[in-house]
Amino acid sequence: MTRKVTMGHFAHTQALNYAADPARIKRNRSLIRPLKELFIELLPQYNAAVFDNREKNISYNENILDLLPKLEGVDLVYFDPPYCDSHADYQSFYHLLETFVEYWKDKRFVNGTKRYEPKRFSGFDRNSEAVDNLHKMFELSQSVPIWLVSYNDRSYPDIDTMIAMIEPYRNVEVERKTYSTSRGGKGSVAGSCEILLICTPKYEHYEQL
Repeated sequence: MTRKVTMGHFAHTQALNYAADPARIKRNRSLIRPLKELFIELLPQYNAAVFDNREKNISYNENILDLLPKLEGVDLVYFDPPYCDSHADYQSFYHLLETFVEYWKDKRFVNGTKRYEPKRFSGFDRNSEAVDNLHKMFELSQSVPIWLVSYNDRSYPDIDTMIAMIEPYRNVEVERKTYSTSRGGKGSVAGSCEILLICTPKYEHYEQL
């Protein structure tokens, strides 16, 4: 499915017109190739990526604020919150994959093709809610030693505010990668920066012998 995304996410109905444009098809033949054909072609690569790490692995599908209090013994957490002001409405833009995996149950589409209702509560996709819920997320993560936070320099709140929220709990190191070309979406236009906040404990903890 992602091979057929032409403008960074699934919400662009203009993609239907692109699939009929010979010039775009010449650049990206996946636009007209059947999903089954693409799947069979990519299947060996996916299968080759599957391995047994001999650990008990658990996958959750919950709101992070509900999940964090239940977790124990976690060494590192990777946060990738929606980038407010920069394609933050993930449910409208990317729901197609999850909706398809869930076999379309309990989904009612609005405006024909754009999004579905009812939407799940995020708490991170609106400016009015994002800061409070980021505060809650960091507070609930205090038992996890290392945090990696994916962010973008065009997002709300800004990077300085994000660092200020994290610093009471962790030391923060900032890594930046600048986009040289646009890849779809306000947060990935040329000149914008993808940012990784590396958050480590403020004090060394030694196990008592």
